[in-house]
Amino acid sequence: MSNIKATSVDLQWSPPKHDGGAPILSYIVEYKAATQHRWIKSAQDVTDTTHRVSGIVEGYDYEFRVAACNKAGTGQFSEPSKSVLVKEKIGEP
Repeated sequence: MSNIKATSVDLQWSPPKHDGGAPILSYIVEYKAATQHRWIKSAQDVTDTTHRVSGIVEGYDYEFRVAACNKAGTGQFSEPSKSVLVKEKIGEP
């Protein structure tokens, strides 16, 4: 995770080690507040291994996960990321 702001986080991940014999076509990215159980889809059909999750609420801890898709279907989601507190960084005076 990088570029953590008040309402967005930039994610980057590595492709899965095994693609089941078919190339990866896209990814699904989900997030949730660390205290919640329901995952929210941020995007599907992401064709790169980076994505900006937008529209999240400042002051909450969030977790993120990714699933790869190919012509056989959608794979299992990754393990959730470590939670990250989303807040605007304040610069030095």
